[in-house]
Amino acid sequence: MKKIVFSCVLISFLVLRSVSAAIIPDVDVDWSHTFLLKDLTTNEPLIRLGFYPPDPVIPSILDLSNPAQPMLSYPASDPEAHIDFAVSHPSMPLAISASGVPDNGHYEFQVLDVVNNNALMYSIMLDMTTSSGGVPNPGSWTMFNPQPEPPRLLGDPVSIGFNFQFTTLSDAYLTMQVLDAQGQPVSFSAVPDPALLCLLTAGFLLVFVRKNNFSV
Repeated sequence: MKKIVFSCVLISFLVLRSVSAAIIPDVDVDWSHTFLLKDLTTNEPLIRLGFYPPDPVIPSILDLSNPAQPMLSYPASDPEAHIDFAVSHPSMPLAISASGVPDNGHYEFQVLDVVNNNALMYSIMLDMTTSSGGVPNPGSWTMFNPQPEPPRLLGDPVSIGFNFQFTTLSDAYLTMQVLDAQGQPVSFSAVPDPALLCLLTAGFLLVFVRKNNFSV
């Protein structure tokens, strides 16, 4: 009986993989390029979102003029784009379910409540475009597991990354919308990143020590 169940699970997994976007091995990411966002009402979930080209020189800009649709942008530099996404919740483990490719720049995936039989927790909607009307080339869309794991805040985070090529080279934009299990939009505010603040503090301390010739 166990062998039959295992076979069914394996077949289902392979079927799901066959209709999913290309999946590449683990990819090294720099979480300092991401923004930390929290729900304005409940402070949950906590989301890290990054959007940038390869080897970014100019940091991306976060626009929260519409709290329900945070937007990231960066100036034209490379048709290839990179998205890092991580989410955590203080009281429940989460999982991410993602497959397929963007449709005219629109892509959706789900965050699931692992404890309650993978019930839908959040729907994540991403819209990607450029100032010249470019959209992601579906044939270039790949998903990956970001490494290292994102810093732990408010529970264990789960993460996913996407790489793709825009069809035109110009200023790039990513808009995110999050719906809760009842289909209601979640509004966000930006919060300081404790992990990044620790790194900055350590850097300033090192400069101070060296400048004053202190021994450590």
